[in-house]
Amino acid sequence: MVHSFTDILTEGYCFVISMFSECFFILRTYVLWNKNEILLAAMLSTSLSFLVASFIIVFGIGIRIPAAYMTSPIPGITGCY
Repeated sequence: MVHSFTDILTEGYCFVISMFSECFFILRTYVLWNKNEILLAAMLSTSLSFLVASFIIVFGIGIRIPAAYMTSPIPGITGCY
């Protein structure tokens, strides 16, 4: 069975991909700043607080807020926007 890229690219995958890229950028910044532990702690705590706030907003609040969805300029392509 042949799957296209748009079939497997769902919201869950977009979230996982964005989290991996965020971890990569934190690690890269940590190394570029000569392994500064204070900077690492600040970046990790900031990322964790944004992650917790995102989960609270998405899953904690019982109110579903309708989102405005963009249409793709390329027909048939869905993305992470």
